[in-house]
Amino acid sequence: WVAVWQNLPDERRFELVERMRDLAEDDIQTNFAALFRHALRDTMERVRLAAIEGLSEDDRPDLIDLLTTLLHTDPSITVRAAAAQSLGRFVLAAEMDQISAQRGKQTFEALIRALRHAPEGSLLHRRALEALAFTTNAEVDFHIRMAYYSDDDRLLLSALTAMGHSQNPDYRPLARAELHHISPAVRR
Repeated sequence: WVAVWQNLPDERRFELVERMRDLAEDDIQTNFAALFRHALRDTMERVRLAAIEGLSEDDRPDLIDLLTTLLHTDPSITVRAAAAQSLGRFVLAAEMDQISAQRGKQTFEALIRALRHAPEGSLLHRRALEALAFTTNAEVDFHIRMAYYSDDDRLLLSALTAMGHSQNPDYRPLARAELHHISPAVRR
């Protein structure tokens, strides 16, 4: 199937990945993980994005390696941000001792590196922050608070999302204060 896949036109590959992603969401028994994993290396950005979405139920720790590679090397900032967001579930899994400490550390280090090096407020910076928030860490807390107090509403939204991911009760007063924000997105 790999040879057939590689010979399909770009738009057809995208349509197929999208359709398979939708089928997998509708029917839990449907599994296209092997194809989605292959599609992570596709030349078309939209195919890679759809593949990341299609792998949202794949909790096998070896996926961390593939997502980390995308996080650090993909030419598309959108794909890199999607990889960061997807890695968040492995940060949570590490916190819940569902994956090894080594895999948890690998995931944390990949995301913190992305957070530190991405331009502040960029999509990648915001998604890495949100993903890292599933863990308790002083540096992550610092970044959440910096985002919260920034003048950038996109960073504020990410800070609030991160606060929800963290389950840290210290954030409750900050989140409550935003219930009357002028922006409907922030209030939501």
